[in-house]
Amino acid sequence: MTRFRAGFMGLLLGGFLAVSLVAGAADIKETARATALQLQKAVVTVRLVVKLKMVMMGQSLDEEQKNEAIGTVIDPSGLTVVDASSIDPASLMKALMGGAGGQLKMDSEIKETLILLEDGTEVEADVVLKDTDLGLAFVRPRDAARKFDAVTLKQRNNPPQPLDSIFVLGRLSKSGNRAAALGLDTIRAIVKGPRSFYVCDSQSNSNLGCLAFSTDGEPLGVYVIKQRQAAAGEEGGGMGLAMLARMNEMKDAVLPVIRPVNDVIEIAEQARKAKAPAKKEAPAAK
Repeated sequence: MTRFRAGFMGLLLGGFLAVSLVAGAADIKETARATALQLQKAVVTVRLVVKLKMVMMGQSLDEEQKNEAIGTVIDPSGLTVVDASSIDPASLMKALMGGAGGQLKMDSEIKETLILLEDGTEVEADVVLKDTDLGLAFVRPRDAARKFDAVTLKQRNNPPQPLDSIFVLGRLSKSGNRAAALGLDTIRAIVKGPRSFYVCDSQSNSNLGCLAFSTDGEPLGVYVIKQRQAAAGEEGGGMGLAMLARMNEMKDAVLPVIRPVNDVIEIAEQARKAKAPAKKEAPAAK
């Protein structure tokens, strides 16, 4: 009788846990859908014209690229947070090249920036701050009088835990008609340090610049690329076999992570006070 009772209680408990997990999954989906209806206009596309300069073995090449990145408006003034690597292809290439990058010098310069809103409106803007260490960059519209749909960021005192479920609110590219997009994710690890960050199951670059939300529907942080800094002695490495060795390490050179919302709030305050880059005057006609 006792064995039967124990087995029955185990079965009952197992069923209760299964129902709880299903209910929890349903709850986060409902919260995600409600959040998207409320905040999807704050997820925008940032268009950039970037001048890329490369110098290798005495040969130089200059070219202009048209890039797009997903950003999230975090202030009614239009201040938008984006992933820093998405607007700076040179820094990302340097991280991937590592020591072999000593043979290749790369720099990028942003020539034009536009914020594309959900309704197709294009808004002239400037990149006003870029923190490569944190992987955060901020874009601000030039029209200070215009008001934008925005996500309100709040300080969090309760960091997530490994295996916590979260969701991300993003936007598809042009081929997907720039539709608002939702995704579910899971916290894999909390990496502690002077600037802690979260590592998730999703290793996709499609979430970069998008906000992650906890199950309560509050912003948790921003997806960015964490770039591995080259160690002393790595710079100036040769090509050939050294290059092949670096290719095996590329997977460790960059890592998609979530920068906590508290860090985003802190750096955003600096971006609000930052001056827009000075416009370069066109050379006078001779």
